[in-house]
Amino acid sequence: MATRDANGLIQRPAKPAQTSTLNLYTIYGQSNSTGTNSTTPFTTMDATFGAITMLGRDGSRRRDGTASWIDQVNPPALVDFTLLPDSECQAPFAVDIREHAAFRALMLVNQRQLELTGQRHRAVVSCHGHTAYPTSQLVKGTNAYANLISAVTKMRNYAQANSLTPVYRGTLWVHGEADFAATGSGYKATLKTLRDDLNTDIKAVTGQAQNIPLFITQQSNFSNYSHSIGTISYPVLDQLQAHIDYPGEVILCTPMYPGENISTANPHYAGHQTARWAHGIGNAMSRVVVDGATWNPLRPKTITRNGNLVDIEFWVPTGSLVLDTVYAANTADGFFGFDFRQTGGTTTLTGVSLLNPTTLRFTLSAAPNGTTPRIRAGRNSSAAIALSGVRTGARTNLRDSASDTPWQCNWCVHFDIDVP
Repeated sequence: MATRDANGLIQRPAKPAQTSTLNLYTIYGQSNSTGTNSTTPFTTMDATFGAITMLGRDGSRRRDGTASWIDQVNPPALVDFTLLPDSECQAPFAVDIREHAAFRALMLVNQRQLELTGQRHRAVVSCHGHTAYPTSQLVKGTNAYANLISAVTKMRNYAQANSLTPVYRGTLWVHGEADFAATGSGYKATLKTLRDDLNTDIKAVTGQAQNIPLFITQQSNFSNYSHSIGTISYPVLDQLQAHIDYPGEVILCTPMYPGENISTANPHYAGHQTARWAHGIGNAMSRVVVDGATWNPLRPKTITRNGNLVDIEFWVPTGSLVLDTVYAANTADGFFGFDFRQTGGTTTLTGVSLLNPTTLRFTLSAAPNGTTPRIRAGRNSSAAIALSGVRTGARTNLRDSASDTPWQCNWCVHFDIDVP
């Protein structure tokens, strides 16, 4: 109910305080980082205390959305923006930015900062994704990388010209489809090199001492591709391993299967589906950027075995574990998206259950009697390509209890780990 003054007039809520800091971000990767095909507008999510300015796709799209300077270093549109501190947003490209992953994530960051400090998280985001680009076309030495650094320079110049202190908080990385067929651990090494180069080059631009993380998603739409049948793509596992091996530098925010692709032939997400995985980015960024804390997605912490019983304790971001078969369909085998495998032997998985608020128990038919026994989460369990998402794609049913709305919770990552 609205608050009224002594004369019965509705009182407007106090405007949130402004800060002298301008928070800088870029979002980088492939087409899902740009919001391609996000065409279904939100109806209930608005920037009530918006302080977020978006710059166009590839950092270079004209304001009318009809043309862009792809792969031109330092395109003119990179300098063409004005921060509107009292508006919800500015959209110089032809996508409703409320459908954009970076905007959705920063809405949560802004909300968290308002809760803690009463001040807005004023942010400018420049988009630099390129459709179908593998990592080789995005690393340092490419035009795409040069444009990202150019955009940061111009955002810094804008901040300083308006008596604001620029602080670059992080790069959002949404990528993987172009590298899904890769094998080995090259993708992990590339993530580390990319993060280190961005950290060095952007700090040189802003002059800040604060190190800069690479916030990444874990691609889940590998089930759309034939090489994924029955398995998990190597780069997907590398995305998790980079988080483990380079703590605080490469930060895995969320898997993307809470959202569903448009079709097996179109690995993009409608706006409302983008929100369902971008919320996980916002949860992670709020924890790191605003709270100054460490983030771990819902992932294995320890694994132990006693005979035929295997227990996996998880890092649980909020609350306790939930096996949700309402929002996410259980897999056909009834094991909630998990499986056991070994080389040789006859041991099979017979049950998966919650042992306590942070631990899952896996019951095997017998102690492992083959070699290299492993438990996997979120493989493509289909015998064919399958639409990614929570109905038919590579997924699990495991989430935390961060919200009464399932897609606003944190969902279990894809993993493949040794059984002791």
